Amino acid sequence: MGVSHEPSVGFTTAYSLDKIINRLITDNNMSENEAITHFNIEIMGKNPDISFIKESTDSPDLLCEYNNEMLFLDGYPNNCIIGVRFRKDAKVVSAYSDFDCINSLIENDDMSEEDAVEFFEYNTRGSYVGEHTPVFITLF
Repeated sequence: MGVSHEPSVGFTTAYSLDKIINRLITDNNMSENEAITHFNIEIMGKNPDISFIKESTDSPDLLCEYNNEMLFLDGYPNNCIIGVRFRKDAKVVSAYSDFDCINSLIENDDMSEEDAVEFFEYNTRGSYVGEHTPVFITLF
């Protein structure tokens, strides 16, 4: 899927949770519940430094069902949210596309690409406000 960036951790590999679950179901003839259990124990449990992204177009209100203390970015449209991030022993947090965030600065705030990247890197990606801070995904 891409690379996840968290100010407190740095960069980690990000995989699509839905694709992994679907692959387990298809390749191993598992039920969805069996695939989720297998994922939690055998994949996420053994890969604590990997981020798994549950892609979603749900509103922030619905995404908060994963973590009612989840934080969202001010000043960025909801279409910059790509879902939520799961990682072993970490809070479930909102996940944003860094590309979409930068494009929203260019389109909505009339910034040049260079100014938008600089603003995003310093003021957004570089901000840490605790364990509920959103992560930013560079999609491949």
